[in-house]
Amino acid sequence: LGAGSVIDFMRGNDGTETSVKRNWLLGPSINVTPAIVGPAQAYFQTGNVVSHGSFEGTYASRRKLTWLGADDGFLHAFDLEDGAEVVALLPPNLIASQIALYNNFFDLDDSVSTDTGQNAGFLFDQHTWGIASSLRFADVWFGPPTNSYKTIGFLTEGAGGELVAAIDITHPYPGRAIAPVVAADQNYGVFSGLNAGKPVDVLWTKNSSDYAGLFGSWSVPAVAADTFTKSKMTFGAGINPTSLYNAQQNSNIFVVDPIDGTLLSSTAVVPYTPPPDPLVGHQTFTDSIFFQTNAAGFQNDNLANLALQGDTNGRINALYGAWAAPTRKALIDLNAAAGGPQPLYYSPAANGIGTLGLQVYALASGSFYETSPTVSGWNVNRVAAPPAPYPGGLPPFVPTLFIATNPYRITDANFGTVPLGQGALATHVIKEPVAGIPLQSGPCPGPTCDPTYIAGVHTSLGIHTQLTSSPLLVRNVASPTQTVFFTVFDPDFGCNGYSYVLKVEFTISAPGIAPAGSIPKWGPAGSPPSFTANQATTVYAAGAGASSGFVVTDKGAFVGQSGVGKNSASLVQVNIPAPSLPGAPNFVPVWWNERK
Repeated sequence: LGAGSVIDFMRGNDGTETSVKRNWLLGPSINVTPAIVGPAQAYFQTGNVVSHGSFEGTYASRRKLTWLGADDGFLHAFDLEDGAEVVALLPPNLIASQIALYNNFFDLDDSVSTDTGQNAGFLFDQHTWGIASSLRFADVWFGPPTNSYKTIGFLTEGAGGELVAAIDITHPYPGRAIAPVVAADQNYGVFSGLNAGKPVDVLWTKNSSDYAGLFGSWSVPAVAADTFTKSKMTFGAGINPTSLYNAQQNSNIFVVDPIDGTLLSSTAVVPYTPPPDPLVGHQTFTDSIFFQTNAAGFQNDNLANLALQGDTNGRINALYGAWAAPTRKALIDLNAAAGGPQPLYYSPAANGIGTLGLQVYALASGSFYETSPTVSGWNVNRVAAPPAPYPGGLPPFVPTLFIATNPYRITDANFGTVPLGQGALATHVIKEPVAGIPLQSGPCPGPTCDPTYIAGVHTSLGIHTQLTSSPLLVRNVASPTQTVFFTVFDPDFGCNGYSYVLKVEFTISAPGIAPAGSIPKWGPAGSPPSFTANQATTVYAAGAGASSGFVVTDKGAFVGQSGVGKNSASLVQVNIPAPSLPGAPNFVPVWWNERK
């Protein structure tokens, strides 16, 4: 084994240093959503942040690249037009895994060897993880001496490691001299020092030595401007392997400066106090949310004032105020609303209700991909008794879909004092979301039964149905009718399971205006805004196999679908309302920023 052979393998060759390509080059992408970065994003408002117009003009024709992390250890950038690879970056902490991949590739045992170097046994405990998280990107204003915007990609690694990095990807495309000729991005290679002439610039990298309490960096950061010249970035602590369902540990939420990675604050989130007893260890690994509560709708140049972080103890934690010492509140408690433990694996969708500072949230508990015997999937709770140390007789975990409105601003004294889901601030709980296809609650007669068939017809969602992604909240500023989409996977239907998209429409009445700083009053009777959920529910069949989340483009919204067998992955279109904000689509997923 020589360094040259490993480097040859890393370049997609067979390790013989003779430039012979392997049959399959790209590593698997697991827990990764492609980030598509093209022409500079448009800012439609004025006065919120430093003028973005000249930046938009400079990069109006920036080449569209798809940024994709993979378990070959690289962050890849592919030309969206022709699929050619433009850039591949290997984080330093993942260099050692290249040797493991190389050794697997050259293993003489066919049960081990694969073209990508992953173990052919298909067991995750034998999987070599690389970049198993999605790139978040944002245009960030850099003050003196730069005094310009830069498009920055923020990288975490998921199961691959604990690295957090910021990469300047403002102008990465070098151009193409052969037909069809394509010009380089404006200012391509204009970096200083050792990076002069290179396509990107790694601005900073951090790990648990810099952020005490950080573990595997599962939480995709949220980045937004919060003042005229400054931006902030928030993310959770990842997965602490010592925090278990019967040994709960604190978990942190970090706020950092996206320009240099300086830690501004680290806030500890304490575990939930039973009852009900948590089903899994306490973690803050969901993707983060950072948004403006008093904006008419999502825009790239909103000034964010509320950060949200879900935890696996069933709560949405809010951070706000001074970011060096933020106020933390348990804003939503799903345990109380559902009457049982409700672990969160996916970030909520959140937005303001008009411009008064009120908020609306859509979220759901559970995940098909959880392996704990306390949260069910096809491979969970299908045995007579769960393995030690879990207690016997575990019932199937049935996820719950939630919609919540908050009648308090962050400036109101009562904000966060009573979590949504408790008492008068109860969330709307949708336990049977599918009209005509009720959620089957069991009990199941045996470990191999399928309770969803009656006279050979599939009549209900199986008891192991689970969520597969964050929801998509569509905020319509022109109508009181709002829409949220959920993706679920029912492993009990057919040989390979079946995915559905659940569209739930609900209404929020227009609230009255209260004096600044006072407890809000609504309408002539002083009641909260009228909230009607399950007004209409539509079920979209998304096909056999598991769905993987939403893709939103200028052509509409789609759901990624894995399909069954080779070359069967596809996109299933989901109908969405027409745009209601001038100059911007209405179907922007407010928790994400890959594709507009």
